[in-house]
Amino acid sequence: MRSPQGFLNSRIVPLLVVLAFILGMLGYSQASRNSELKDGNRILADSYPKHAYQAAYEQKSDPDVGVMVIFSDGMGHVRVESNFANTKNTFTTIYDFTTAKKYFMKEAEKTFMVSGMSSLGMGFMDEEMFKSTGAEKLPPQEINGRPAVGYRSTIVGDGAAQIESWFDQSTGCLMTSKTKNVTYTLTRYTSKPPQSYLFEVPKDYKEVPLGF
Repeated sequence: MRSPQGFLNSRIVPLLVVLAFILGMLGYSQASRNSELKDGNRILADSYPKHAYQAAYEQKSDPDVGVMVIFSDGMGHVRVESNFANTKNTFTTIYDFTTAKKYFMKEAEKTFMVSGMSSLGMGFMDEEMFKSTGAEKLPPQEINGRPAVGYRSTIVGDGAAQIESWFDQSTGCLMTSKTKNVTYTLTRYTSKPPQSYLFEVPKDYKEVPLGF
């Protein structure tokens, strides 16, 4: 199972950035309990990304650079991939808003873990998360010639680190985001719907306990 050709490339980033990405996906809900990001009155099955798209991002933790890709089918399923050449692995998370579950996959090991989704959804990649938690809405601006809406929240339990994310006003696709250690910048976008198999765990993958 591989991403569409051209979306991912081989960029070398340290293991620290890899672990930060995975732990961020696993621990976002737990960390938010000690922050200003509180679960809102959000129903995941009704508040998922409504547009199908494929988007690639540069993820930078100075001076290191990597690649993240988001696939959305517009029907409640989102896949996020990060590819790091020095780890010889692709780290993948599938979010199923229809069942409120997320699946963490390690392709090199053919393993996956399953976890429930809180109303925070996909965290900094999720516009509805900011809306439902009462995040600060920023003045509108244009990014790459397209109207964008931005939000800012502060993670008190993480050294008062701020999270700022901007989304395309029409599609809801993440355009750029700045967290404590990493900046994400959209580099490629297409409205072509992703293939359905991208939102399924391969049958030959083995489920392993959640955690590290």
